[in-house]
Amino acid sequence: MSTLPERVRERRPLVHAITNCVTMEWVARGLLAAGARPVMARDAAEAPLVAAAADALVLNLGTWSPGLQQAMLEAGQVAARRGIPVVLDPVGAGGTETRTRAALELLERVRVTAVRGNAGEILALAGRDGLVRGVDGPDGRPGLQTERAARAVARRFGCLVAVTGATDLVTDGRRTLAVQAGHPWMAQVPGTGCLATALVAAALAAGTGAGPAGRDRPMEDVDVVAEALLWAGWAGEQAASDALGPGTFAAAFLDRLALRGPLPPGRIAPPLSERLSLYVLVSGATPPDVLEAVLQAGCRMIQFREKRLPLPAQLEAAARVREACRRHGALLVVNDRVDLALAVGADGVHLGQEDLPVAAARRILGPDAVIGATCETAGEARAAREAGADYLGAGPVYVTPSKPDAGEPYGPDVVRRVSEAADLPVVGIGGIGPGRTAPVIAAGAAGVAVISAVLGAPDPGAAARAILDEVRRAKGEVSA
Repeated sequence: MSTLPERVRERRPLVHAITNCVTMEWVARGLLAAGARPVMARDAAEAPLVAAAADALVLNLGTWSPGLQQAMLEAGQVAARRGIPVVLDPVGAGGTETRTRAALELLERVRVTAVRGNAGEILALAGRDGLVRGVDGPDGRPGLQTERAARAVARRFGCLVAVTGATDLVTDGRRTLAVQAGHPWMAQVPGTGCLATALVAAALAAGTGAGPAGRDRPMEDVDVVAEALLWAGWAGEQAASDALGPGTFAAAFLDRLALRGPLPPGRIAPPLSERLSLYVLVSGATPPDVLEAVLQAGCRMIQFREKRLPLPAQLEAAARVREACRRHGALLVVNDRVDLALAVGADGVHLGQEDLPVAAARRILGPDAVIGATCETAGEARAAREAGADYLGAGPVYVTPSKPDAGEPYGPDVVRRVSEAADLPVVGIGGIGPGRTAPVIAAGAAGVAVISAVLGAPDPGAAARAILDEVRRAKGEVSA
């Protein structure tokens, strides 16, 4: 089965890029290096004619003008009638009202296949305050607000949305993928984002194909776009090892983009917010067949929580849970014990307010560990985010038999105040089971944490599926 770069080189799609004058040459050189064929026609009289012969169309607002807007509208409508991919780059949306209106007009009047922008631009298209600094987006990983904005834009306009940054996100409004690839020098080369948009167009034009090795189904467009961004990011990582600085990096980037070879595995996965949809807490006493049933049902986040066994027995039990999680592509965090998490190779820890501080756990576990923190107040939520937490647990939401010392339940309001205080995924904790998830998700939770509702059910797998379906319906990921 061919890889995405191979399919682009085999198909050699003609990409009509109505793109930024500042970066036009760079985009053309990048498309050629990738194996595609670039053409740039910006005149309103010519652009529709070129679109009639192209395999994909790029609409880039970088050096916008009213005349260029008309050319993009007419070319976009021709492309849509022909059924070829149309990829919009809303450069500067959120920076000026003119650019935001121009991008929205294109989305409303052209059948856009995909939008590729930074976090601020996507927030602006969703009707929220953008975070644009010039044409750059905010640093760091995309927050939950950005994820939700991307899904909202995808659903409203029936298109894919790709948000690029330190971590890239791709969504069709229901399914979302995170891409881990790239290098900081990419942000210092003007037009790297413009080229990423053009690569997305080339990838979509090359067709979905059979997917990476080991997959026997055609790739969905979400996968194609994610692999296009991985291709660009991986070329950037490799180029950085050849370069002395941003100047030599640009040439090395094109060289690396042109090289043949597989893309690195394990860089594309659902974001943490999706993995948290169903978060199951297990112990050393949880039967292996029950854990297996829960993982087979689709749970992708497990917490190992054990208070009674001696440490050697905890280590043995946690190692078994870790192996089961790895088989199913699920994350494992250990409750309280940073040392145990390290010893078994867990993905991270979950910490209470009286446990090791989040900042200390981050120093020990490193930047890639998943760290969760239990919070009841807005102040605790903000402090956990500042200290480096990746997600928050809010509760108790309802009365819970699993933790008698949990105190009086707060109801879904605890989720609301925690989620509003920190732009991080929040999981509702405490007494949540079938029929009680929708208010928790409506209050802002990314998912729900459960123990007895699943582990104590006659059929744990069926209970897990039922709760996961309720969460997905409440999120709008599946039809009610």
